[in-house]
Amino acid sequence: MQCFCGSKRTFQQCCEPFIQGEQLAKSPEQLMRSRFSAYCRQQIDYIFQTYHPSQQVNNSKQDIANFAKTCHFIKLEVIACTGQTELPDASALKTLKAQADCSGNLAKSEFQAGFVEFVVTYLQAGKLHQFSEVSRFLPILSPAIIAETNAPAFEMPVDGQNVDATTLQHWQWRYIDGALSSRPSKSIGRNDSCPCGSGKKFKQCNAHQSAH
Repeated sequence: MQCFCGSKRTFQQCCEPFIQGEQLAKSPEQLMRSRFSAYCRQQIDYIFQTYHPSQQVNNSKQDIANFAKTCHFIKLEVIACTGQTELPDASALKTLKAQADCSGNLAKSEFQAGFVEFVVTYLQAGKLHQFSEVSRFLPILSPAIIAETNAPAFEMPVDGQNVDATTLQHWQWRYIDGALSSRPSKSIGRNDSCPCGSGKKFKQCNAHQSAH
């Protein structure tokens, strides 16, 4: 089965290992793609857990489920990935620390954040919807390590001298927010071709029924 995120890889080789907790996303793009696939599969726990902790109170599992279960997601198109595209190693952290010291105004959030611009197309209530977003992702320390050490969860350390490979492997990307722009929705007639690409009429396409 092809992955829902449009990577042209199989679901088992692409997003499923992240959703099942077998692997951690190494980049904001990987996390964003896996979150899209999780919406397609209605994996509510994964979507909730990959929100930044500061945003989970505003995005309950029930709210996520209410949206995911009334939509049929058709397409994800990744436009661009900018900012921090992977977690820095100890050497990179030293460089970032030096840049911050020299500039005097380089905020931690600026060099920590990774951004992914994308477009999502989906069906809901018999209409075709599309929105674009530039999502912002930040690294956090693994919840298990936070519980063990009482370490701060929301700040990537910038003192490379105190960061080793063991520490870095416990950092994970999380979705924090995004600049979203919705596009006009389009009504789909019962006899129109279903926009999901099944080749069937809209009224005959089982794939969209949960969103009708």
